[in-house]
Amino acid sequence: MRGKDFDDIVKRFDVEGSINITRIGKEVLDKMLLFLDPEGTNPSITQVRGLLGGLQKKPDLVTMDLKNQRMTMTIRIVDTGFSLLSLFTSFIDLSLFTIPRIPIADIVRRSMLPEAENGRVGLSD
Repeated sequence: MRGKDFDDIVKRFDVEGSINITRIGKEVLDKMLLFLDPEGTNPSITQVRGLLGGLQKKPDLVTMDLKNQRMTMTIRIVDTGFSLLSLFTSFIDLSLFTIPRIPIADIVRRSMLPEAENGRVGLSD
């Protein structure tokens, strides 16, 4: 299903709510972000994916707010390494990233691609 028919169907769904993921591994979050931006064109997603590659970084909280056919994703990344600085900054959230206004229609459309059905694209890789 493509084009205008698909867009009309997606517009009928007015999903609103929040999803909080309190435990997620680096690899799973990376695959989720890759699914949302497979071409690497969203600088916010690229920045978070780059941080996840760090040895002492891990996701601590992922929040997805859905409203007006858009999803805003907020990701908190914490430093798991020990340093003198981390003792003083442990109560300050220095790594909070927001990826705004991701169209839900794009997410649904991408999940319906033939490649996704064959397991080549998606979160289950």
